Amino acid sequence: MRDAMLARRSVREMAPAPLRSILALVGWVTVARAIRVADPLGRTRRVPPSAGALHPVEVIVVAGGRRAPVLLRVDPGSARVQVLSERRTGRAGRLLARLPELLPRARGTALVLLADYGRTAAVYRKPDSLLWRDAGALLASLQLAAGGMGLVACPTGLLGEEVGDGLFHTNERVLAAGTMLVGLGSADHPDGSRNADALALTA
Repeated sequence: MRDAMLARRSVREMAPAPLRSILALVGWVTVARAIRVADPLGRTRRVPPSAGALHPVEVIVVAGGRRAPVLLRVDPGSARVQVLSERRTGRAGRLLARLPELLPRARGTALVLLADYGRTAAVYRKPDSLLWRDAGALLASLQLAAGGMGLVACPTGLLGEEVGDGLFHTNERVLAAGTMLVGLGSADHPDGSRNADALALTA
């Protein structure tokens, strides 16, 4: 574990990874390890830390190409993969079109973080900083786990508001909170040669 953490890097050159590997990564990081019984707020224990154990930030996997992207979510309670439908079509494709401008040699899968502002605001008077802290912890957990699973990852400077707008349109509770590309390393990055495909999706 210590060596894996010291070897962590943001890799800007990557090849596509199998979708199964991407979903395994997201599932391992986001699936609930424990659920608080009879809790109206649905608090859970997961890999990343979260203010009040609320975990208001979702990870949306943008699979496929920009012309026909597919939006996927790993349900934190059941670890099942869900296919999401855009209310405003084409928005996810716009995000995918922007990513090559930032990372022209990264042919990875985009992960988009969408935060439920209302979930944290229901508990805390000043939820903004807590939401951003949660998003940062989730991005860090995804990147560290990616390295341990033989994948490479690179957070981008984009928030991913296109995906939030496509899924929820004018819902003011949804806040786009960051994006990341995940894939397999090139020959210059030996970590990418490990078999992440063999990892189980469930926690």
